[in-house]
Amino acid sequence: MTACDKGRKYYDDENYKTALDYFLKGTQGENPSGSYNYVASCYLYAGWCYEKLNDYNNAIIIHEKAEELGDKNASSSLKRCREKLANQTIIAKANAEYSKGNYELAFQYYEQAYKENKTDDNLKNINKVPEYYKNKHDYNNALKYYKRIYSIRSADDVKSNLVLCYEKLGNINGAIDVYKPQAEK
Repeated sequence: MTACDKGRKYYDDENYKTALDYFLKGTQGENPSGSYNYVASCYLYAGWCYEKLNDYNNAIIIHEKAEELGDKNASSSLKRCREKLANQTIIAKANAEYSKGNYELAFQYYEQAYKENKTDDNLKNINKVPEYYKNKHDYNNALKYYKRIYSIRSADDVKSNLVLCYEKLGNINGAIDVYKPQAEK
């Protein structure tokens, strides 16, 4: 069994750190077929392991090596990793602004990250600012941000938060309007 084969077994078992060790071993020396395809495949899988471990910098480096060796899947993997790295950078900026109390700027970064990459994590992040205000019973500001979220994501949880804010502010008509179909508004 080759290092790459062992790596695939661990990869399939979602043991990405161990799989990564085998894939990297497969890029160095052992090459049963003597072909670039074997080494490129090891690099590609190693890049995928780095992705699973959220280490996009190393994933990009490794996928570039796979691409240099002609692996056809490396280009799409590189693109995906670069997007995720850019998203991580945006989230880091947002978190820094949030921790400084710059909620408007933090929200703008969270919003940008969510629009570019609609993941569950980005969904949690975009809700940080209005939840902060809701927990402080500042329903005017919470409402402002939930409305902005609603403009890009009109899901039931956002509607529920809008209704709660309207109710806490004593605006029952606003709460009712949330559930009216667009044609009636």
